Amino acid sequence: MLKTLFWKIKLDFKANFRYKFAFVSDLVVMTVLLLIFLFSNTGKSLGDKYGMESYKSLLLIGYFLWMVSITAISSLAAFLNNQAKIGTLPYLIHSAYPLELIVLGEFISSLLVQSIVIVVISLLAKLIFTIDLYFSLVFLLIIVLCAIGMFGLGLIISGLSLYFKRVGALVLVLQMLLLFITDTIPTSTTILRVSRFIPLTMANDVARLYVSQMAYTSQLLELFVFALVWLALGVFVFRHSLKEAKKSGILLLY
Repeated sequence: MLKTLFWKIKLDFKANFRYKFAFVSDLVVMTVLLLIFLFSNTGKSLGDKYGMESYKSLLLIGYFLWMVSITAISSLAAFLNNQAKIGTLPYLIHSAYPLELIVLGEFISSLLVQSIVIVVISLLAKLIFTIDLYFSLVFLLIIVLCAIGMFGLGLIISGLSLYFKRVGALVLVLQMLLLFITDTIPTSTTILRVSRFIPLTMANDVARLYVSQMAYTSQLLELFVFALVWLALGVFVFRHSLKEAKKSGILLLY
């Protein structure tokens, strides 16, 4: 099974680079959006909240975690929709491996491509704004836990795409919503009381506590627990949606 997952990731990674325009356009859009935030001094309140002068570094951390999160949402739904349109989805459903494993391979390959975008943007941010960049095993763990939790949310959206078909507008709205309600861009405490259970919100907080050299252990443990909860919920909703879509026969109506 792991060997199959590896080859799935490898094939999808190569396929992603065949569409160089899509890669370049993603790089340009993400870079321009970040530059708008940085030039407008967005995120000053983060410096006060975490006791750091370099608030731009804190903003950059949240922005990269947001990029990881939206990859989990957009790549899964787009992959299943494309497979349904070209008629290969039924073959994937009846393959020897769970469909969740197949979409996991798609997510990891998309995440690898997004990682290249993140590295390029990091270097540009360092060059233009002399922003301090942080990376360690703890930070990598935070990224992985965030990715796991948001993969669960991506499975929920993918399940909806199987049953309700076109969810592109919902995905776009959700991507932008996550930018503004998860403290990626500074958010009001009222909103955070509700959104604090989203893995991205938790990951933003833990990562910023870590780089600010503040206590973060309990928040990291909370992120670990909720990442698994979101993953379990995502698998449940995805399987239920797939089952209902099979029953009603709507998988053939693309």
